[in-house]
Amino acid sequence: MRTTYAMTFITFFIITISGSIFIIYDNGEGDQLYFETISRGYFCDHMNKSDYVINAHQEWENLWNLTFSNVWPMPIVPTINFTENTIIASYLGRKLTGGYSIEIIEIVEIDDQVNVRVGEKNPKKGDIVTQAITHPYHIVKTNRITKSIIFKHFIIDSNNHIIPFNISLVILFSLCTICGIVFYIGLKNKIKMK
Repeated sequence: MRTTYAMTFITFFIITISGSIFIIYDNGEGDQLYFETISRGYFCDHMNKSDYVINAHQEWENLWNLTFSNVWPMPIVPTINFTENTIIASYLGRKLTGGYSIEIIEIVEIDDQVNVRVGEKNPKKGDIVTQAITHPYHIVKTNRITKSIIFKHFIIDSNNHIIPFNISLVILFSLCTICGIVFYIGLKNKIKMK
């Protein structure tokens, strides 16, 4: 009888884990949109972790000036035709060393929304990195987007494999695991009572 309950718990646990991994992993189905990099680097004057969708010249000029206000002479703002294009930008924020980077990996249109997948790379423990404050960023241009845009950030490992991270889904996974453990303990106690 105990073996049956143990097997039930193990089966439930495996289903929970595989279901959670399936939910957490975003497989990128949809139509990929072409984009080109306008600027990407590790040093800029934008201090905070932020994502931007820009469809107007003044917003674009403001973001460009904020990004490069620490460069002399400041690079000229690239001309963008906002009737045909959208600017998408991601900033990783202030980091105390090198070894960090950010990259817009893909832009995917799925039904009534557009997902922007952004990869973040962190240095591994023991990596030799630049001992300087960095502010990694990536700015791209794509065809004009009028649908709602959702940014999805992923951690990228040293082999550029995406490790998806979504805190709400991690919480869901944890709750499912806790429910499985409570279920197992309840069954175990029920067996003892018989």
